[in-house]
Amino acid sequence: MRGGELGIQQGTARVRPRRRWRMSLVTIIAVYPCALVYDGLFAEYFRTWPPAARTMVFSLVPAPLLTYAPGTLSSR
Repeated sequence: MRGGELGIQQGTARVRPRRRWRMSLVTIIAVYPCALVYDGLFAEYFRTWPPAARTMVFSLVPAPLLTYAPGTLSSR
């Protein structure tokens, strides 16, 4: 089989994967402000909770925000 039969165009440029350190840096830059806002506004209400429950709440709040908010902001 030739490349054309498989739906692969010959001579197309390869997309280079992003460097891991850049992805780590972007993740830290995105998570840090969310952690600051959460700690300043909501963490005081959960101080009496057990550490496992506090961690679960903290994980459930920023994860959807970081997943869906940048996509909705960039699509405008």
